[in-house]
Amino acid sequence: MSDVLESKSMPVLSTLAVVRDECQFVLSGVPNSPETTALILHPLVEARIGVDAMALNAQDDGRASFSFMVHQDDYQSALTILEQLVPRWGDAHIQTNQTIARLSMSGPALWLQPGIMDVALTALAVPNIRVDSVTTSEQTISVLIAEVDVESAVQALQQAFIGLELVTDEMRC
Repeated sequence: MSDVLESKSMPVLSTLAVVRDECQFVLSGVPNSPETTALILHPLVEARIGVDAMALNAQDDGRASFSFMVHQDDYQSALTILEQLVPRWGDAHIQTNQTIARLSMSGPALWLQPGIMDVALTALAVPNIRVDSVTTSEQTISVLIAEVDVESAVQALQQAFIGLELVTDEMRC
């Protein structure tokens, strides 16, 4: 499989950022309505908790799964707020992951570059790194992985995309 990666290597990504100080929240079984997301976000904002990487996934039964990231320092406060909200939705529940890392690959006009996602996910598959979530934008691909897999993931992605510059959360200060 490394032969495939070598032939697909392309200099379309310029930066790989690693963030290790976030936690993921997933609220499952919440009503799929604009009111629900407002009810979730408003108390977090009032508590001055920054929320990032939000995703709302609708289900056929009118329910949804709402996931997002917060800084580790805000984990307990966010959990307390959410534990007060969730009972209003009956069988809804909260899942958290405090041992997650986000790797964000960026480059110009990624959405115009066919095969970028294939190369990135194939690179992570070779060392058997499980991807918990993928988000994309015009210039960024972010993957959530287990924090223990960061070094292997960085190495695999740097090999797949020759010349990728590494920026860690420690370097952003």
